[in-house]
Amino acid sequence: MNKDANPLDYILNCCEQGLIPSTFDILNAKDELIKLRSKTDRFEILGWARINQNGDPYDLRLYHNPHVDPNTVMPIYYDKNSYKLWKNDN
Repeated sequence: MNKDANPLDYILNCCEQGLIPSTFDILNAKDELIKLRSKTDRFEILGWARINQNGDPYDLRLYHNPHVDPNTVMPIYYDKNSYKLWKNDN
């Protein structure tokens, strides 16, 4: 495993094996985590869909039902930035 290319995996691997990562490796993993969080922060849940055995979505809903098996529910996301652009055009 390349610790520079996959810093989060490397840190987790160190934790599993009881190794102590260097300060650079920790900072590199923190930077990678910040990048990942900034990418996911632009998305928001629009609704939920049930999925069948083949993984096909059906039964779209705006509200999450906590009594349904969570293994059969999939969130549907939308990109906030794209939505704002679309809304300003209309």
